[in-house]
Amino acid sequence: MRKYLVIILTLFIPQWILAANFKYTNYEKQIDVCYGKKATTDSLSCFVNLNEKLDIEVRNKYNSLVKVVEQELTNSDNVNLQKYDHQLRLAQNAWEIYINLSCQAVSTPYFEGSGMFGEINLLSCSAEEKVNRIKALDSYYPR
Repeated sequence: MRKYLVIILTLFIPQWILAANFKYTNYEKQIDVCYGKKATTDSLSCFVNLNEKLDIEVRNKYNSLVKVVEQELTNSDNVNLQKYDHQLRLAQNAWEIYINLSCQAVSTPYFEGSGMFGEINLLSCSAEEKVNRIKALDSYYPR
């Protein structure tokens, strides 16, 4: 019986540990899928759809983090928590500005001609940055 327990634990514990990163790999794989589309227009619409999903995910992560902090603020007079709440809001606003400026800078050289490659680079940069932001929001506040 112990032998089977050891085998089961050996098989499932690594899967459980890696499950935390799995939610991000789906998005990262989707970015690769969008790049791999045969038609440029298919790639473009793939990135548009992916960015819409990521926008929702970033918004949900941010809002849930704000709710946790606000809930703890109602139960506490902790000055550090108030500063954290303020910094979180500033960081989100700064991130939104950063992603727009950074991805525009990355994609600008590709906007010659039809501009489609520039748009794909803009959207792929945006998707990659949103995945990074989701990861960051997951690790921000120790719960």
